Amino acid sequence: MAKFTSRRAGRRRRWALAAGLVLVTGCGGGGDGGTGPTPPSTLPFERFDAGFFVLDKPVGWEVTLAGGCTTLAFRVCDPRDPLRQIFYFGTVGPVYLCQEQQDLDAWYVAHGGFPPTWLDAPVVDPLTPRNFLAHWPDIASMEAAADFMAEFPRLQDLALIAVTPRAALLPDAATADARGLFGQDGRVGEGMFLATVKVFFPYNGNPGAGTGYGHFVCGVTAPKGEFAAVAERLVASLESFTVTGDYVDWCLQQSQQTWGAVAAAGRTLSEASDIIWEGWQARSHSQDISAEQWSDGYRGVERVYDPDTGTVYEVPVGWYDQYDLDRQAWDMSGLQPLPADAWEIWMRAVLDGAGNIH
Repeated sequence: MAKFTSRRAGRRRRWALAAGLVLVTGCGGGGDGGTGPTPPSTLPFERFDAGFFVLDKPVGWEVTLAGGCTTLAFRVCDPRDPLRQIFYFGTVGPVYLCQEQQDLDAWYVAHGGFPPTWLDAPVVDPLTPRNFLAHWPDIASMEAAADFMAEFPRLQDLALIAVTPRAALLPDAATADARGLFGQDGRVGEGMFLATVKVFFPYNGNPGAGTGYGHFVCGVTAPKGEFAAVAERLVASLESFTVTGDYVDWCLQQSQQTWGAVAAAGRTLSEASDIIWEGWQARSHSQDISAEQWSDGYRGVERVYDPDTGTVYEVPVGWYDQYDLDRQAWDMSGLQPLPADAWEIWMRAVLDGAGNIH
């Protein structure tokens, strides 16, 4: 793996994702553009034993492993629907702290400097958990990310509905959980995520500086509309992650890992799981409405309802404006847009307007 040597700074650093890759099994690619198979209502578990850690995972879901020790990562997903997944990354990065550093590194390489493996990393300025998660699709598109894990969760078009700061899981770091929506093949996934971020090397005007990392980055996702029913089980699977004592000892002997991260990994994931679950339970009505609105916009639809019956219908974006110009031509002439703050109406089941509005 390529290393970056700064001629001025005389320091070596590497992309933390590019540790040894171990691919156990892999999930499928994009979805079919439909709703996807309905999961078992209880998501029964089976034990996955990698030899150095164990995990209770949903039956039939596949596991991808990568890295080791503090860069250990795994993704568990349903081969029938990649929107259903659980993932954990011990360390992700580096990312750039400022545009000046990215420009400096590009200039350095253009003038004969040895290229860092993170030259295509995004600028996360300022380095906060919110910004780090918001840039996750950019991180996932990096060459080093694909080299590290072929099944790297991409979370395309990720939109964060709510972000809550939490007590930092590492010294001199920042931690937050987030509720987010993302798209894939015209479908919408929903999830809860957690990230801790920490500056690795401040910007100082030298090539190779100005970088930071994400640590203990994890998430659980499912198709929107299904997530609420399976969130608790997904979090329980994440929480079950347990590393063996022998592996902890081996990792510590190899590199004397800072923060004792490997030894704390099981406890940290337990804490992270609790935080994710608390964040989901604490969601507000306004967040729920924002999630529904983002999902509608992503799919190119909007909702109208009948105030007399309370029935909600889904129609293409722009349909209501045309309907309103000539509503008397319709038998159902009293339809209205959903009130922006009417949570109960936004949470109702939706009928297809094409087949039910006349």
